Amino acid sequence: MELNFSGMSPEDIHRTLEDNCDKIIDSQRYQVRLSEEERSEAAQRNSELAVNLAAVSKAAKEAAAEFKAQMKPLKEEQSGIISQLQTGSKEETGPLYVFYESGQEYTYTKNGQLIGSAPVKGGRQRTLMSQLREDLTGTNN
Repeated sequence: MELNFSGMSPEDIHRTLEDNCDKIIDSQRYQVRLSEEERSEAAQRNSELAVNLAAVSKAAKEAAAEFKAQMKPLKEEQSGIISQLQTGSKEETGPLYVFYESGQEYTYTKNGQLIGSAPVKGGRQRTLMSQLREDLTGTNN
């Protein structure tokens, strides 16, 4: 059944429908065709939104780059700290003191902390006494 409402005001159409229907369904979503004016307005608004979205997208990319730059040193520091926590040690720069004794090489920091020991490789074996003798006499015997 197709009803004809031509020539009726919106209020009369509403009243006629309400008075003659079998059931009213409240708050139901449905699709209606756009008028040519609504279609033109929607196309115009879509164009405006596209321009605005492009500007906001550009600003977002610039802000993201700025935040990324701010985050970089923090992430690098955190990576170093995580490495320290995983290894139980930290990296420092400074003089190291190496001693050879009984086929072993011992490496100490300037604070006297032993940081490594390993078997001596390739003819570097010397005793602590020969090292001290060389230091005191300035000879290589």
